[in-house]
Amino acid sequence: MIDADDLIDALNLADCGNEACSYSGRGMYGKQCVSIDLDGDGDLWTLAVRLAARGIEPGPPSTDSMGRGIVAYWPRIAWPEGRRSPDEGDDEGDE
Repeated sequence: MIDADDLIDALNLADCGNEACSYSGRGMYGKQCVSIDLDGDGDLWTLAVRLAARGIEPGPPSTDSMGRGIVAYWPRIAWPEGRRSPDEGDDEGDE
């Protein structure tokens, strides 16, 4: 199985406009996996090609519609424990 940190790093280098983040999809009951927000279906193909070019082949992702785009996620690739997801926000200054 592919290492989650390797996939996250490859997604962040894939130049698809967004960073990898944690996600809990349908039927995952709160478990967090690796995901990335995409702007459209064509980006899913571009993402697959860019990951393969880096030697990262995580298999086909599951997808959910986000209204303006899609989120691609890999339910079997858990978000690494202790790694901060960019969608968690920054707690500094919230005092």
